Amino acid sequence: MPTSPIVLSQIALAIAAVAFALWKGGSPERATGAVVGLNVAVGLLTDLFLDPFPDLLRLGMDALTGLLLLWIVMRWGATWMGAIMFLYAGQFALHAYYLSTGRDQSDYLHAVINNADNTAIVLCLIAATTLAWRRRGSGAAA
Repeated sequence: MPTSPIVLSQIALAIAAVAFALWKGGSPERATGAVVGLNVAVGLLTDLFLDPFPDLLRLGMDALTGLLLLWIVMRWGATWMGAIMFLYAGQFALHAYYLSTGRDQSDYLHAVINNADNTAIVLCLIAATTLAWRRRGSGAAA
């Protein structure tokens, strides 16, 4: 289980963003929130039960998340969905690079890139949900 305050705050922010997307988002935001939430939940569970977290499993989770997000983009197609999908592709590439070169994933550069990428994913989801919520609100008033 992560003990870093930065990682714990990112997990809390991701859970809050997923809950917000499921509560106030439209269909695309809910689907994306479910995929992101599933990724966070599986990551936490495997981190809790498999010590150390297998690099190949992390890479597979990123690939599966990317495929699910590709399906969501093909179904609803929005710019923010493409941004989230590209951010997950960047995360996949980061983990693939570290796995193929044999570098230790606990180094500082990996942490910075991974944390920045996760934060950008969560912020995209929050922004998309806020826009969908506001759009629905203004459409109902008109």
